[in-house]
Amino acid sequence: MTVRERERLRDLDAEREVDLGRAAATVAARWWLLLLGLLAGLFVGYALSLGGSKVYRASALVYPGTPLAAGGGQLPNLLGTPTAIRQLVTAEANVRRAASASGLPPGQVRAGTSVQQQAGAAGARTTGSPFVTISVKGPAPRKVRIATNELARIVVRDLSPFVDQKITTLSTALRADEQALVSVAGTIDTYTRILQRPGLSETDRLVAATTLSTLESRRATLKSDIVNEQQLLAQARSYEKPSIVARAVPRETTARSRRNSLLVGGAIGLLLGLVAALAWDPVAERMRRAG
Repeated sequence: MTVRERERLRDLDAEREVDLGRAAATVAARWWLLLLGLLAGLFVGYALSLGGSKVYRASALVYPGTPLAAGGGQLPNLLGTPTAIRQLVTAEANVRRAASASGLPPGQVRAGTSVQQQAGAAGARTTGSPFVTISVKGPAPRKVRIATNELARIVVRDLSPFVDQKITTLSTALRADEQALVSVAGTIDTYTRILQRPGLSETDRLVAATTLSTLESRRATLKSDIVNEQQLLAQARSYEKPSIVARAVPRETTARSRRNSLLVGGAIGLLLGLVAALAWDPVAERMRRAG
């Protein structure tokens, strides 16, 4: 680089410093324009946030259930994950069913539906939270509530077949054992009366006593089975079976975020104030010359 080129670069740098210094001095002298622009932008952003159309959101809390194997080990609940539930609620047939029940357009149900896993559960990163929130957003509170509850009902219905079959099997076994217990109790009473008969031969007494002992053992086994089946039924109904823990209730929200509206409005107002401060002197000079 020649000496002349270096001198030209130094002159350009000096001109830039002078221009920046002049611009900074101009902005400092017209600081009130920046403040005015900021306040105007904040006011406009706040007004826009108030003027947004009303939107309602309803959320239902769903327990996907925890199916257990016969030995008591936990089975993988593949349909109970938030991803699978999201696929269920956004399936076209389910969207149309919720839309038909609520009166909302299918597109609005599809666009306004969200599924969120509840945070804070132990082991949420590995086994997943036991609760999932299904939400629908829309302009009518009653319709939003109905659509949300319908989607939650569909999810519970689609997640329930395995546990429902388990409950049916346990209920059938419980009824059979209860009937068998009644029958065994009647037979025990019969053999007890036989043993109490006077003049009963030793052979008949031995046969009756042996049969009675076998029946008593059978009754004890049936009682144990009934208690176990009752516990398994209670476990299946309250722990394994999916359920709607809290039905949806609509609440009003805003179409625009007030915080975002204020930030955007303030930034635009501040920028306009900066432009006005920089253009103030040239415009004023041009107006004086024109006058």
